[in-house]
Amino acid sequence: NVKILDVGSGHGLFKEMLLKEGYNNIDEIPDESHTDLSFDKIKSSDNKYDVITAWEVVEHLENPHNFIREAYRVLKRGGILIVSMPNPFHIISRLLFLKRGNMPRWNKRNNHIYVFTRDLIYKLFDQFELIATKYHLGELTYGIFKKFDGKYPENQWFGHFIIFIFKKDE
Repeated sequence: NVKILDVGSGHGLFKEMLLKEGYNNIDEIPDESHTDLSFDKIKSSDNKYDVITAWEVVEHLENPHNFIREAYRVLKRGGILIVSMPNPFHIISRLLFLKRGNMPRWNKRNNHIYVFTRDLIYKLFDQFELIATKYHLGELTYGIFKKFDGKYPENQWFGHFIIFIFKKDE
């Protein structure tokens, strides 16, 4: 039975999806929990989980290093860590950064703290093996570009979210 930890689980939609797929050994650290992933230990024994997911979490953390160390600690050998975040490599983000010096998902109106370059991802997660990078379209919300939703490929230029899949050494 696969043991899963969903970090920053929000309204529990991912857990609902997993339950429908037959996974029933799921722990959550909801957004509103009293666990500060920037500084606290994850309340778990070492090497407990087969899979840890962090959907749209890491870019919000004041200290992402703590979360990464804790994920490594509680993940079993050969376990999988899935981390998603807004895609800073999106063509609109790149163009707006060139024009304005800011990106749409990282501005003073939201609580995204960090923009992660590829090399920074490699450095931060260096104790893991990066086994896949995926892109997800999600919903495009940038004014006139909204009419093009669903008409782009899911790649670094058009995917609104980037998903990194890491593996802990065996």
